[in-house]
Amino acid sequence: MGRRNSHSTRGETGPTVPSLASRMGTHFTITAAVIVTDVGVGLMFNSGAGTTWTDVAWMVVHALAIGAVVFLWLPVSVWLAGRAHVPEVTAEGLTLLGLGLLVAGAELGLLRGPDRVAQTVVAVAGMLAGWAMRIEPPAPKEPPRKR
Repeated sequence: MGRRNSHSTRGETGPTVPSLASRMGTHFTITAAVIVTDVGVGLMFNSGAGTTWTDVAWMVVHALAIGAVVFLWLPVSVWLAGRAHVPEVTAEGLTLLGLGLLVAGAELGLLRGPDRVAQTVVAVAGMLAGWAMRIEPPAPKEPPRKR
């Protein structure tokens, strides 16, 4: 199911990396959470201003656009890794940095008020959460043996 890290030294096998299909499923869940959170942040910051249904529709469209960016960074990074012949984790980092700056620039340039910073944080945290799924959980400590 997972594959071995091909960048190990001295013939050692590296940690297993989840398959792309598994990561895409997890990443889809993260994207859905980002969309729901982004709509919630938009509603929270705009609730006192007499939000209309049109405003809610724009918040949903905005959240779907952010969700698309959060979701697409993983396939884009896999494509970049194959195209530029760099390790996948390096391509993911570069893609994360590029798309994160793009999202932050768009959010901070298009939105006004305190929600622009909150929605930027939601989007960038979503992309970082997808990247964090690559990190393996720590191995459980074995209990000390009795003598």
